[in-house]
Amino acid sequence: MPATRKVVPRKRAQLSNEDSEPESLHSDTPPKKRIRSSNSKSSSPSKPKLKRNKRKAKEDDVKDEDDVDGSNVDLKEGQQVVGRVVQAPKTGWVPCGQVSQNTLDFLAKFKDPACNDREWFKLHDPVYRRVEKEFKAFIEAFTDMLTDVDSEIPLLPPKDVTHRIYRDVRFSNNKTPYKKGLSASFSRSGRKGIFVFFKPGDKSVIAAGAWCPGKNELLTLRYVSSPLCFRGSFHTFHYLT
Repeated sequence: MPATRKVVPRKRAQLSNEDSEPESLHSDTPPKKRIRSSNSKSSSPSKPKLKRNKRKAKEDDVKDEDDVDGSNVDLKEGQQVVGRVVQAPKTGWVPCGQVSQNTLDFLAKFKDPACNDREWFKLHDPVYRRVEKEFKAFIEAFTDMLTDVDSEIPLLPPKDVTHRIYRDVRFSNNKTPYKKGLSASFSRSGRKGIFVFFKPGDKSVIAAGAWCPGKNELLTLRYVSSPLCFRGSFHTFHYLT
């Protein structure tokens, strides 16, 4: 019986990915494209993305400007556009211790009944907050001046000596909700004695007085404040009682 020869097929050597890449470059088949992972960093795709973001932000700004009048605002049931909120002026303000023309112009608007209204006030709330901030800065500087002259006047914060701009209309026929000026008061005992009032139209006042003085104090004040004591000091004297 003739001897048979058993042929064992040779196993092909498996090359790693690193070894196969140079071989694929010289092969006839085109190399496979590499797939980048999502975590890989690349600077080239980010640039168009930034441009798209800038373009989108610019479109949003234009859209916001178009919606200022409220024509394109999506309103829910029962909602309505009542007006546009007015921002405070960016210029025209003065340093601390002074009152600007912006404040006087804002207070002058309360002469108009259409402006002395709660809805109008809500729309101009940013302007009022800026006016209030300036007035409190003035009151703080004025308090320092008073305490230098009279050390018995307590050094209180502006919020404790300024008056509210809202009127008390409970027992008044005039139902306008807001005062036409800003005011504050100081004294040795608290809030009454020296009065500061700012109102447009040359109607601002800084006055001083005594609240419920005693008998001896009242006699002294009447003597000191008599026009005879000021004769020769003033050409004209207006005496108010």
